[in-house]
Amino acid sequence: MNSQPVVRKKVSPYPIDLNVQREGKVVTMKILKLTERGMIVDTTGIILKVASSLPEASFTIPLTEVVIAGPLRVIKNYDRTLIDGEKNRSVQRLTEFHFLQLSDQHRQEIRGFLVRIKQVAP
Repeated sequence: MNSQPVVRKKVSPYPIDLNVQREGKVVTMKILKLTERGMIVDTTGIILKVASSLPEASFTIPLTEVVIAGPLRVIKNYDRTLIDGEKNRSVQRLTEFHFLQLSDQHRQEIRGFLVRIKQVAP
């Protein structure tokens, strides 16, 4: 019998890798916040027009094998200035996306994830 306690690591839920098909290549962006309606994404410098859509986007819910895939629509863009020290400044481009087509099963999987990380109430 093993008397050592089980060690459980706490895993940060964010960022989540978002894979987007763009100009024939797969580009990886970072989901900073996920909701049942959409997400806030660090687009890694790519500028996307409001109301444009990404027909092929996918991500895996952390600690599960569930892959959510489908089209996204750009709702809003945000630019955030990051200051590191006195002279080091950079711009972080954030984009708000909404899901265009999401099955009920995928919506339930996302809600379950948000409840598990205590982002939404059960």
